[in-house]
Amino acid sequence: MVKQAEAAVQFKHLFTPLRIGSFSVRNRILSTAHATGYAQDGLPSQRHLDYWASKARGGIGLIVTEVQPVHPSAGTGLNSIHAYDDACIEPFRKAVEAVHRHGAKIVAQLWHPGRASSWRSFVVRRSLISISLIKLPTLPPPRRRSCRKPSRTPTRRTTGS
Repeated sequence: MVKQAEAAVQFKHLFTPLRIGSFSVRNRILSTAHATGYAQDGLPSQRHLDYWASKARGGIGLIVTEVQPVHPSAGTGLNSIHAYDDACIEPFRKAVEAVHRHGAKIVAQLWHPGRASSWRSFVVRRSLISISLIKLPTLPPPRRRSCRKPSRTPTRRTTGS
């Protein structure tokens, strides 16, 4: 086991603050995005809040949330957070406040797989939304599959950490 003094020398930047865009994190220790399955009905749950707050309380500098689809066509289930649903705002506000209270920052991993969306998305909506009309060569073609360009739906810009 490495002694604390040796670790400080060996990893001299690990415990120093880091500026990322418009905010700073207290150190360079972060939790990468990973699926928790804690969402309830597509919303962040109390279990998420407790999980992220415990990481912040433990001294982590930055938390990256699990993938959050930005549109229903991503084809995810109810155990993932649906970032496209305004009902997420209040649960996230509480989670972010808890994380900040313990000195850490949190960022979302916003996501849409485009033409690589799940078959469930195709089965439910009968089309995939993608910026490209070229079919993904790694997926076997379904009996009927179409890609369509996204509509010109206005998007909201989100801010915060």
